[in-house]
Amino acid sequence: MKPWRLRLTKICPVCNRSFENRKKWESRKIWDLIVYCSDKCRKASKPKLDQ
Repeated sequence: MKPWRLRLTKICPVCNRSFENRKKWESRKIWDLIVYCSDKCRKASKPKLDQ
């Protein structure tokens, strides 16, 4: 069994939900760059451009 590890959490600025460090983010060491909990929240945060 793996030893218990403290999971890092952040709060999504769009939906205000907490989310944990995922295995794929941990292996890539990009946790500091992650801001949003999902692609949906990431897309919702960008202002839409009128054409």
